[in-house]
Amino acid sequence: MQRHPRTTAVSDGTSLADPVEVDESDPATGVLLRDAPLRALAAESTDVILVIDAQGVITYAGPSLDMVFGHRSDEIVGRCWVDLVHPEDGGSGRGAASPAAAVRSAPETTSWNFRFRHRDGSWRWVAARFRDLSDHPAVSGIVASVRDVTDRHLVDEAARAAASLYRSIVEMAEECITIHDVAGRITFANPKMAELIGTTVAELEGQSIFDLVVGDELEITASSLERRHPGEREQYEFSLLRRDGSTCPVLISAIPLRDPAGEVTGILSMMSDISDRKQAESQCAWLALHDPLTGLANRSLVVDRMLQILRTQVRQPRLAAVLFMDLDNFKHINETVGHSAGDEVLREVARRLTAVVRNEDTVGRYGGDEFVVLLDHLDDTDNAVATAERILEAVGPAVDTHAGVVLPRLSIGIACTPAPDSDTLLHNADIAMYRAKERGGGCFELFDDELGTQVQERRWLESDLRAAVRNNEIRPHYQPVVDLNGRVTGFEALARWTHAERGSVSPGVFIPMAESIGVIEQLGASILHQACADLARWQASTGRTDLTMAVNLSGRQLADGSAVGLVMAAVRDHHLSPSSLCLEITESVLMDDETLATAALAEIHDFGVHLAVDDFGTGYSSLLYLRRFPVDSLKLDRSFVAGVDQNAQDSTIVRSVIDLAHSFGLIAVAEGVETAGQLESLREMGCDLAQGFLWSPAVPADQAEAML
Repeated sequence: MQRHPRTTAVSDGTSLADPVEVDESDPATGVLLRDAPLRALAAESTDVILVIDAQGVITYAGPSLDMVFGHRSDEIVGRCWVDLVHPEDGGSGRGAASPAAAVRSAPETTSWNFRFRHRDGSWRWVAARFRDLSDHPAVSGIVASVRDVTDRHLVDEAARAAASLYRSIVEMAEECITIHDVAGRITFANPKMAELIGTTVAELEGQSIFDLVVGDELEITASSLERRHPGEREQYEFSLLRRDGSTCPVLISAIPLRDPAGEVTGILSMMSDISDRKQAESQCAWLALHDPLTGLANRSLVVDRMLQILRTQVRQPRLAAVLFMDLDNFKHINETVGHSAGDEVLREVARRLTAVVRNEDTVGRYGGDEFVVLLDHLDDTDNAVATAERILEAVGPAVDTHAGVVLPRLSIGIACTPAPDSDTLLHNADIAMYRAKERGGGCFELFDDELGTQVQERRWLESDLRAAVRNNEIRPHYQPVVDLNGRVTGFEALARWTHAERGSVSPGVFIPMAESIGVIEQLGASILHQACADLARWQASTGRTDLTMAVNLSGRQLADGSAVGLVMAAVRDHHLSPSSLCLEITESVLMDDETLATAALAEIHDFGVHLAVDDFGTGYSSLLYLRRFPVDSLKLDRSFVAGVDQNAQDSTIVRSVIDLAHSFGLIAVAEGVETAGQLESLREMGCDLAQGFLWSPAVPADQAEAML
């Protein structure tokens, strides 16, 4: 290549010394770019300079072409420029053979981005600036300054793709997303946020975030916003105000946004609707303190409020009361109409209790069929009594359940402050409630010091009774059973307890107590074995194998299933004939669990032991039991026998029972015979056997043996 200085004529006819060496063999020397300074600029530019004529043909290509796109000038000069442009980028006038029209339509320099073919066949993104210099004599065409921006374009494309992806994620996210500036003005909100508020994204953007905060939480939210300005990330809960005026609890996670200088420009927040969680938490909290069946306060809440009352009374003494209530015979209700109907009764009782107390009073279900009412700020105990009376009246009417009509009854115990603690206050009310039950139920009892003393006495007696049963201190005494001619045919064993300090304790006191504290089974077994041992000794010493022994059988022994084995063991251990033993059962025992009683008594009777119904005529459905149970004897209750020789009505009843017994093939035994007149009347009516003070009270074993 030969290079030499030459003079090039410019379009105005002047000559300029060309400072650039020109290769005469270079096709580019024939282009219209005749101005030496322009050629110098083209040579030094990192952009590729192209000149395109009116037909779109490249007439000049700058020296940077090879370096940038790998083409030599001679390879593209003379070609249509559009051949080097990607077909998909030929729009907007670029697809025409000449860009002149598109360039001329623009008042200034026109810029396009498109793909330009590299010599290796790849496509490179370029940014091209076009200037129409067709009228310029030194150029005579469109000058294009083409810069390779592939790397930047790829970065931009990646950024746009990422932005599109992020926007898609944001718009499709289940979380509510907002951006607001430091003043709280919302600059971005996704559709989920608009949906939660009940508005549109367009309406939401530009609104203040504080307009969406419930009033009483505004200060907390503003404080959180201030803390985040320095850059603190935070998560907290608050309530959003919806367009319809309702509120929605949300969990918000917020982080500050910064500009390149590190200054906080806004806050990015992600909010989650936690209505379901809040509702579940509320439900759990409610269940922790309320009874799910009735909706009343449960034991924990009752005790907590009682403690609050007692703590307040330390500073402000005032009268308060606890009403402890228990449904009478609720077990029987469940057994007769079923547990679901029993639940209906409990719900209705709860409703009635709530209806008759003050709003500030607490009504709670303490457990099972037990209810509690807490009364505070009372003038005197009469207020508590009046409330108890209203409760009894309100609860009394029948409850119509799906299984039948039930008549609920309550026993109520009332205890008033002061009290040292909640346990004592509740215990006192419980004591009073049981006293109400002892009176027959369906009433109330007010706890006082006298009742407290009685209860303490009872506690001591219960403790002593446990020890007495454990040490076999309760012994059987024996009352003779005679025929109507006065001949002893056997004995009834009756438990007697002589206390070391209290003396003789009535069976009417310690027998029910033994049942309530759970030692009646042990006591009954002890009496049975002692009685069988004494009978065996008497039979052996007198030779009277016909002597019998009657022993009372507790309903608890039947209920726990121990009666059959106990009776058989006692007979075998003492080598008695089963027919020598007679077990006495009251009608109430038969009624408690008829199915269990029938099976157990049938097995005992099949073993050969005789059975007698005690206190006949005072229970329920007497004739029905005579037909269902394997009974051998009927014992007439002493209340009828007492007037048999003086009261025509009692006489009729006794005669009817004796005749009834005989018609069933049973032995009639009269209890409580005390006078010769009673004996004569019974003999005249055909009674079989009798017992009573006319012959002897119950006496110790040695005295009973002497009667033989």
